[in-house]
Amino acid sequence: MAKRHISIVFAVSLCVAGSARGEEEPAAPTTGGEASIGFPSFFGISGMRNLVDARTPSALQLRGLLGYAYTKEITKGEVAERTIETDEASVTASGSFLSFLEAGGHFPFYVVKNRSLDVFHTFTERTHSVGILSFDLGLKAGRSLDYIDRSVRWLALSPYILMHVTGGPGIERLDGFFAFELGGAASVALLDDLLSFHLNVGYEHLGVRTAGVRSRLGILGVPIGDPDDFVLRLGAYAEGLSVLTGRERHDAIDVSLGVQTLTLGHLIIEVTGGYRVYEGLANQLRDRGTGGLEANAGGRIDF
Repeated sequence: MAKRHISIVFAVSLCVAGSARGEEEPAAPTTGGEASIGFPSFFGISGMRNLVDARTPSALQLRGLLGYAYTKEITKGEVAERTIETDEASVTASGSFLSFLEAGGHFPFYVVKNRSLDVFHTFTERTHSVGILSFDLGLKAGRSLDYIDRSVRWLALSPYILMHVTGGPGIERLDGFFAFELGGAASVALLDDLLSFHLNVGYEHLGVRTAGVRSRLGILGVPIGDPDDFVLRLGAYAEGLSVLTGRERHDAIDVSLGVQTLTLGHLIIEVTGGYRVYEGLANQLRDRGTGGLEANAGGRIDF
């Protein structure tokens, strides 16, 4: 009788455990809002351009993109004007794991960098066209707080780190050639993730004795959302940076816009861009126009 009782208890336990596993097992996105969470940022982790989304896809997800980026920077002083134009081809690879971890990398493989200098209307130009040692990494650990209570599913929190390393001739990211950003992201999602608001705040290291604070505030919306057919997400955010180098302070404000699409649950196409609307420089320098445009195409797989 005791053996029979033990067998019944063991069988019931297996059924309960199996049911719990079924409930905890990540599922593929079922709404357009959920499907939009997997769109990658520049660093591969969820977001748009440099904006980090604190939410993480619930399913195991792998993403890969092939991209092109163009940036232009014009700086003017009392006697000279410098222009730097960069064309870049790159690969971005990333993944989401265990419903709360994300890792991504951005790897340029070919760069054309054109520098021109106008001093008293005397024009000089120099061009680099090379493959260079340069990479960007993004790591994030966080997700929606629904694991605490379903009533706070609308809130997501994530610490993150972004890093940029380059060799000569150099691509400048995060306003530095060797830079990292350590920060926290918060996201508030409404209407089943169709509308979301995002805040990033982080410490910025841009070189020896050069550090600052960076913040981003943005909004992402999904006007069209069918996870098996077509998902369209639009986004915009403002980004502020305040840097202290020795006794000199450097401030900058950028505005970015983007369009991201997902077709048939796998094909990703995105176009994003940004423009520097304010920059306070030292030594009587002025920013006359700094901006960029990126286009990426690739795919993702949910498991």
